[in-house]
Amino acid sequence: MPKHCNDVKPAQHNDPEQQPKVEEHENDVESTQNNDIELQSKVEEHENDVESTQNNDIELQSKVEEHENDVESTQNNDPEQQPKVAEHDACVRLAHLNYFKKELKVNDVKLAQMKDLLQRIKVSEHDNDVKLVQMKDLLQRLKVSKHDNDVKSAQINDLEQRLKVGEHDNDVMLAQMKDLEQRLKVSEHDNDVRLAQMNYLEQRLKVSEHDNYVLLAQMNYLEQRLKVAEHDNDVMLAQMNDLEQRLKVAEHDNDVRLAQMNDLEQRLKVAEHDNDVRLAQMKDLLRRLKVSQHDNDVKSAQMKDLEQRLKVGEHDNDVESARNNDPQQRLKLAEHNAFVRLAHLNYFKRELKVKDVELAQMKDLLQHLKVAEHDNDVMLAQMKDLEQRLKVAEHDNDVMLAQMKDLEQRLKVAEHDNDVMLAQMKDLEQRLKVAEHDNDVRLAQMKDHKQQQLKVNDVEHPLPAPAAETQTRSWWFRCSKGLLKVGVLVGTIVAGLGLALIVLCECECDGQNIVGDEHKDNML
Repeated sequence: MPKHCNDVKPAQHNDPEQQPKVEEHENDVESTQNNDIELQSKVEEHENDVESTQNNDIELQSKVEEHENDVESTQNNDPEQQPKVAEHDACVRLAHLNYFKKELKVNDVKLAQMKDLLQRIKVSEHDNDVKLVQMKDLLQRLKVSKHDNDVKSAQINDLEQRLKVGEHDNDVMLAQMKDLEQRLKVSEHDNDVRLAQMNYLEQRLKVSEHDNYVLLAQMNYLEQRLKVAEHDNDVMLAQMNDLEQRLKVAEHDNDVRLAQMNDLEQRLKVAEHDNDVRLAQMKDLLRRLKVSQHDNDVKSAQMKDLEQRLKVGEHDNDVESARNNDPQQRLKLAEHNAFVRLAHLNYFKRELKVKDVELAQMKDLLQHLKVAEHDNDVMLAQMKDLEQRLKVAEHDNDVMLAQMKDLEQRLKVAEHDNDVMLAQMKDLEQRLKVAEHDNDVRLAQMKDHKQQQLKVNDVEHPLPAPAAETQTRSWWFRCSKGLLKVGVLVGTIVAGLGLALIVLCECECDGQNIVGDEHKDNML
């Protein structure tokens, strides 16, 4: 065992609180010793391995020398075997060289292991030094804790002495308390009478308080109803404002619709005038169409007559050409016939163009007439829709006016209810003030009655007292004074016990702090 472990043992016997810490430190020391023993065993094993390798080297050297001697002897005896022997020697030397290289590698590894072991030994020695320093610090702290324990034990002895003195004082006060209890029994009968009177007055007070609670409950109920009525009034006012706003919007919409109806009526009048104009134009076009058809019939009759006459003229020309075999005459007749046909063709084209123009005008007028009729139908439908919407708006306005009248009526009723509830609340407040005044009067009477009873008891049952001033005091004050003394003494005793407990707790905390500090040192 190291020297510091032997130094710890007396402290361990003197202070049992430090025993776990000392045992823990001894375990650490034993573990370090075991590590040292293991390292020493490994060093011894390594030394044995080195010695064995040295012995092997010596044996190999002896064998090599013997082999060299044999070779020399064989060389001297047989010159022919010298080359073979030389080759064999070279192989043997190469094998020895390889073997020595392997041994050197093994020795290098073992040397590195030895260096590592030496380093670990140095580290363990440093740890042992650190632990020795910690043990010295722990011994110093143990001495300080012993001194603190001696001081605290002296304080505890002083507290025990004071506790004995307090117990003696308690015995004296207990005797005084017995005398006070005896005197207290005499006054219990008077107290019972006073308690009966107090119970009667308290009963009356409870009745009045119950009445007050009832009045307060009624006031709370009326206040709640008043809040509800005010909320309903606010809601009805909001509804009235909303209805007025909606009425204004409806009136504005009605004005807009009336303006739209007036505009549609104006446009309808204009459309009717346009339709009359277009109908007149249509009648004129129909009249002109009939005239043109009559003209066309006349012209077609004329054309037929002309065609007939042309055919007759052509026939005559053919006859004359047949008669006259002169080519020039026949050419002139053909040109004249062609000119006549061209004139008739141009006349027919002009007539067709005029008819096409008149037909296009007729189609355009018919299209305009259809569009105007459609617009008239649309405007009539819009007029009907606006009239229907105007009727609905007027009905909505009548409904909103009826709702506003109903809300005004309900508002008047709610205001009347509020006035009634306010009157009831004022009456209840008046009654509550009267009840509170009655309660104050009764409490004053109870206090006056108590004072009178106390004075009567003091006169009828005077208490003996050593001092002159105790004659003016009541027995209640004296009892309270004795109880106060007992309370002060008990408080002093409890404070002493508490101080002793605090001292013991501080001792335990110091021991735990010592253990905790050494644990931290070990961790470091």
